[in-house]
Amino acid sequence: MEITIEVLSDIICPWCYIGKRRLETALAAPAAERPDARVRPTWLPFELNPTTPPEGKDRKAYRSAKPLCYPNKGFFFQKGTFTC
Repeated sequence: MEITIEVLSDIICPWCYIGKRRLETALAAPAAERPDARVRPTWLPFELNPTTPPEGKDRKAYRSAKPLCYPNKGFFFQKGTFTC
C-alpha cells in the first residue's frame, strides 16, 4: 500500500523546516511497524512572500511593517500583549 502526501513548503521558512523534520520523524515510526505501507511525500514549492524583490529586504524594516494579526486567523503575541 502506498500513500502520497503533497507538502507545500517554502525552503526559506524556518517553520516549514520544523514541519519537514516532524513529518520525517512521523513517517519513520510506522515504517518499522508496517513495512508493507509506504508513505511518499511529494514536496511542492510555495513562496510565502512572492512580492519580495530578488535582492531581499532589510529584515528589521520588513518585520516592523508586517502585520502580526490577520482577521479571522486568531490571536498573535505582540509586544507583551495579545492583540487582534
